[in-house]
Amino acid sequence: MPHLGYEKRAHLMNPMVPGLTGGKMSSSEEDSKIDLLDTAAQVKKKLKKAFCEPGNITDNGVLSFCKSVLFPLSKTGGKLVYNCYFVVYKYISVKY
Repeated sequence: MPHLGYEKRAHLMNPMVPGLTGGKMSSSEEDSKIDLLDTAAQVKKKLKKAFCEPGNITDNGVLSFCKSVLFPLSKTGGKLVYNCYFVVYKYISVKY
């Protein structure tokens, strides 16, 4: 676009993650995603209702949320039960 007189654009790239309900994340399905403006109570409620099947590591929104959001944020502080993503991955990947 610079050749039209506009500034060069910046693009943010984020990993695609499954929804918290076990399928595709959708803006029309409120419980499948966590919004930036959700309160702590809303986030807690959504995570408690989230689909997290033991042995399912491909369509697991909770596992993806841990990898893409919680553990990158945890480097700045906070109390965690698990200290690394791999431990969560191994725990969920074992089918009971």
